[in-house]
Amino acid sequence: MTYAELFDHITAQPSTLPQQDNTLGTLCKNMLHVKNSICREVDENMLNYKGNVQTSLPDLQFSAADLYSLELNSSLVQLYKGLASYKAHLDWIQKYEEDNSSKTKMISDHVRNIKHKVLQKIKAAVPTFDQPSLPPPKSLWELNQDKNEIIVKLCSFFDFFVR
Repeated sequence: MTYAELFDHITAQPSTLPQQDNTLGTLCKNMLHVKNSICREVDENMLNYKGNVQTSLPDLQFSAADLYSLELNSSLVQLYKGLASYKAHLDWIQKYEEDNSSKTKMISDHVRNIKHKVLQKIKAAVPTFDQPSLPPPKSLWELNQDKNEIIVKLCSFFDFFVR
């Protein structure tokens, strides 16, 4: 073997590297990005408010030990259902907002995109989702309180599922 052949042999690389399915990693990065961008704007003074949406939002009843026993597909189904619920709540906020806040629309669009990516990864039938029935807010103040509560709980929801 000549030096030129040896050099070609040592430095040779495959023409196309195999692509790995990294959509779960991308999904986690997307959720972290959305969480970090929306959680900075939460009004800390409104965190103790208990409004219309408190009982209809997804509830995470897990302990740290439960994280070790989760299965991928069932977790994705639960994530999908939770995202569908948050999307419905954000649509409800948009329906009653006077200024059609671009922030609420932006959050809703991000949730919709993540929900679509999760649906592509689920290896089962499309999960059904019961639309919550939410009463109209009594005032703009109540609407802002509910919006804040949805955002805070959405941040916690993303935190849990990223872990």
